[in-house]
Order: sequence, then structure tokens, then C-alpha cells
Amino acid sequence: MRHILLYESFSPDHEQFSSGSEHTLYQDPVHPDRLYKRFEGYSLDRFNSIVSLFQQHPAIFPTIYDRGDDWISIEKLDTARAQREYEALSDEIEEDFLDEYALSPEELDPHFMNATREITEIWKRWRMTLIAYAKIYFAYKKEKEDAYVQMGAEAYAKLADTTLVGRDIHMDQFGYTKEGKLKILDI
Repeated sequence: MRHILLYESFSPDHEQFSSGSEHTLYQDPVHPDRLYKRFEGYSLDRFNSIVSLFQQHPAIFPTIYDRGDDWISIEKLDTARAQREYEALSDEIEEDFLDEYALSPEELDPHFMNATREITEIWKRWRMTLIAYAKIYFAYKKEKEDAYVQMGAEAYAKLADTTLVGRDIHMDQFGYTKEGKLKILDI
């Protein structure tokens, strides 16, 4: 209960950690290994859908410790390490590899066949995570598209969330757990 009261009052104890287009992250003042992620402009249905997705796939998305009406308490990940690796992989193939290959990472395997051992090890971790992400993303996208078809375009458009599903995956969406597991911060 203490987390809820602290969060809802936005006390000075809550230091803004970072933000994105539809969320803001705050440092948990009690647990330094946790963040509050507050969703902004989400319908309740979309918020619940994201929370459910995170809970169903804790190996890919951050662990959720608690939740409120528009926020979740999640594990804090090491994004700096992920950003360094992302840049190293992009440098290896001389392009931003997620632009084209986020949902088909196996197409990049030939680019890393003659890479250094360090790059090859990094790619193995990223490849496994991206393949798992692609499966989750396509299932999530199909679920939303099916709802769109079932409800009809007009009814679906009346919902607060009129976006079918666009992937929000880029360099800043990755981080490592304390145990060294690569995770993705958003769908």
C-alpha cells in the first residue's frame, strides 16, 4: 500500500528516471532496483493488455511487482549495457539492425558469421530475445486485429486506443537484469 500512496501523491521522493512518448518512469524511493512506469493516454483495455502481456512473458519483459490504475512497479534494468551492445551490433553490419530485422533476426545470421567472438556472443543473446519477441508480437498483433475485425472499424475506432499495433522497439527498449538476462521494455 505504501507504494500506491507514494506514487499517487507524486512526492518529492519520486525522482523521474526517464520518459517515452506514452509513459514516464520514476525511481522507487524504497527499492533502488525497481521503477514505477506510469502510462499516459492509454485506455484501460490497452493498459490491462500490456500488463497481462508482461506477466505472461516474464523472461522477455520486466518483472511486475505491483500495479495501480495507470502504473506498474517493474524491475530496473541495465539499459546502458544494452545500448553499448546495440551500437556494437549495428556497427558490425553498418546499419541500425532493428530497423529492418527486429521481427526476423535470423536474416542477420550471415552478417555475424565472421564477427569477433565478443560480437558473436552478443548476437546470440540478442537473437534469442528477438525471436521470442517476434512470436509474442505477432500473436499480440493478431489478437488486436481480430478484435478490430470482430467489432468493426467504427466500433473499434470509438475506443480510446485506436491504434491496432505498431511495434515500439528501438535501442532504448532493451536492458539487462542483474542476472544478465536481456529483456525488452515495451511491446
